[in-house]
Amino acid sequence: MAYNILKGKVQFVNSNSGSIESMVDDYSNQTIAGQKTFSQPTTITNLTSTNVTSASGSFGNLTISSSVHHTPLLILDKAETSSSFIEFRKQGTKYAEINTNEYETLFIKTSAVSYPIFFRQAGNTPLKFQDSEVTFQSFPVNISQSLAVTGATFVSTLTATSNISASAFYGAGTGLTGIAANSLTLGESMQNVGGSLVAKLSSSSGLESTSLGLRVNPSLGFEKTSPANADTFLIADSAVGNKTKKITYQNLSTAITDSVTTLSTNGNAGAIQIKNGAVLLGPNELNFNTSTNTLTVTGNITGSTKIVSPSIHGTNFFGGGQNLTGVSVLNYTSSLTNFNVLAAHSLLGINSSGSAVTASFAVANSYQAGQTFTFKDIEGSGSINHIVIATSGGQKIDGNSLVKIKANYGAVSIATDGVTNFYIVSTS
Repeated sequence: MAYNILKGKVQFVNSNSGSIESMVDDYSNQTIAGQKTFSQPTTITNLTSTNVTSASGSFGNLTISSSVHHTPLLILDKAETSSSFIEFRKQGTKYAEINTNEYETLFIKTSAVSYPIFFRQAGNTPLKFQDSEVTFQSFPVNISQSLAVTGATFVSTLTATSNISASAFYGAGTGLTGIAANSLTLGESMQNVGGSLVAKLSSSSGLESTSLGLRVNPSLGFEKTSPANADTFLIADSAVGNKTKKITYQNLSTAITDSVTTLSTNGNAGAIQIKNGAVLLGPNELNFNTSTNTLTVTGNITGSTKIVSPSIHGTNFFGGGQNLTGVSVLNYTSSLTNFNVLAAHSLLGINSSGSAVTASFAVANSYQAGQTFTFKDIEGSGSINHIVIATSGGQKIDGNSLVKIKANYGAVSIATDGVTNFYIVSTS
């Protein structure tokens, strides 16, 4: 087999068939008409074409243009699912790809860690994706239809460092803050007070707003002195978990009176009623006069505690009178030896036949004011063995610290002011 070696300038002219080697040189700009099929990997540094079909290729700068309207500019078609349509490489290493799956979902995969996908506009980045976050920045992003953020698998949270605006927001507003009352549509029962949302309460509604919430306060309502049968009251129905219900005045009063047993009164006007079994008695022996505020009792009064009244009248009084005041105490006590004068003493008989006897007072305020004590020589020995009446605490009897009975069968009566002094009221 012979070979021809061509040197120098070789040009193929007017060839319209045969192999590519017969029609193309590698140093001048040429236009190739018709469809060309590259069956092997082909490397083209700069290719401009209206229609390119290639099984595999590498292009340094590829421009594809078409003047046919409403037709795809670039079609990537593979017969298998879940495989790459486009791969992006640097120095032979793949770092990103675009593919689809059997559900027609478009996947953009990248090995980048920080912000793997950017949409760049005029040197700015208005939209970028990172992990489960979608970040809008630099320029406003306008969404003409709707933006849905659903599920933790995709984007679970939508955040912004400035404002998110829309003609309407839907869904739960939990977590929203800084919403002024003047930006809300208020009903008839709410009002805007300095930017705060406040319940509107009339001065006579019977309701008040407190730190614990709204509560019923009857003192804020209008007063009605004569309730009508149709008037209603609020009650907590214990039969259904204290649910708030209403009841009319007529039904409430009926329920109260039905649960109360009433008895008919008896006796004359002013008769005090005494329950006797299932009836009331009004005995005439027990009567109270409301004009004079006088209680009249025909019969006896007994009591285990005090009876207090400005004036108590009776034919006779019985029982111990030791707690009575202003009553002269009359009793007799005798003594052969020295003794102390008690508040219960009155008439004291003293026998000094054996020796002198001294009767000693306590301080004056130990006795009632005006209380009088009588000391008597009952054996006629006073001239020999004197009877001495002495004070204590430096107090005096008519200016003296003691008084003596020196006459046989002599006697002396001494009274006290109940404070600090004693006085001789009689002698014999």
